[in-house]
Amino acid sequence: MVITVVDNYPKISETDQRLRRAIAAWEDGKLSDDELASVYDEVTQTVIREQIEAGIELVTDGQIRWDDALSYLARQTGWDAAGRVAPLV
Repeated sequence: MVITVVDNYPKISETDQRLRRAIAAWEDGKLSDDELASVYDEVTQTVIREQIEAGIELVTDGQIRWDDALSYLARQTGWDAAGRVAPLV
């Protein structure tokens, strides 16, 4: 039997709010697209490391870039929830 994580990995823990803070800063224009992409990458690396340490055999990215069912797809086509052009992360 292979052990994996299904669905979104819990990306906003009580002790680590860096992704939530980065998204809010980006929305306020205080963080560049590249800086936001870097935070997404860091959080994704953390998720992968946690899964490996937990003995998960089929490791995933935890869908860190998927805020909800539509936001990720909208950003990949160049739009965000506010109707402005979004970063392709």
